[in-house]
Amino acid sequence: MENEQLEQKSKINLEKFKIIADQSNNGIAIVDLKGDIQYINYYFAEIHGYSPNELVGKNLSIFHTEDQMKDVREINKNLIQIGSYSAKEVWHKHKDGTQFLMLMNAIVIKDDQGKPEYLAATAIDVTKQKRIQKRYKFLFESSRDAIMILEPPEWKFTRGNPATIEMFKAKNEKDFCSRAPWQYSPKLQPDNKPSKEKAMEIINKALRKGSHFFEWTHKRLNGEVFPATVLLSKMEIGERKFL
Repeated sequence: MENEQLEQKSKINLEKFKIIADQSNNGIAIVDLKGDIQYINYYFAEIHGYSPNELVGKNLSIFHTEDQMKDVREINKNLIQIGSYSAKEVWHKHKDGTQFLMLMNAIVIKDDQGKPEYLAATAIDVTKQKRIQKRYKFLFESSRDAIMILEPPEWKFTRGNPATIEMFKAKNEKDFCSRAPWQYSPKLQPDNKPSKEKAMEIINKALRKGSHFFEWTHKRLNGEVFPATVLLSKMEIGERKFL
């Protein structure tokens, strides 16, 4: 009787899991150690061009080319040894043959004796995101305007595009980022305010307002002073804030 109750409870929990998983915006799949699909949610199936019913019982090799499967087998072999992995990029194959990149997280599900029984993975398609990243990287690197990134807590530069490096006569991006913003300015601004003090005021104003456009007197590393207009824009990615 007790075993029947546990089995019934297990079935109820599994149905609850499926209801949640089928509405997830992440792909979720469970395979056995041979790679045969035991469960797959709608997102995971549809992003590959299938329905879940078409895939249960099939091997995960249906998602990969032969060359990709060599990497997948090695990844799964290591997964069984270490128990989990996160943020691993893996190439997948659509039903029509097109290939796309997925960001995977996976864990090993063990039986009552602690032996690996299944592999469970979540995944999202990052192909579009990668294309956008490449596009913005091209714009960042090819822009004739100086573009730089400031990050807390010290509010130092963490990036500077080629136009920035040229403008301030730095050796390279690493050299440029080794200095605080006010080190690219004379000690005093035209209103006689210390550059460091005024820079922090402007940074705080941009953080409060979301952006701030202003005039500033800069100084190149060769000592040449020049006027410029600057737009500071606040950006957030998760809990990370920067200008």
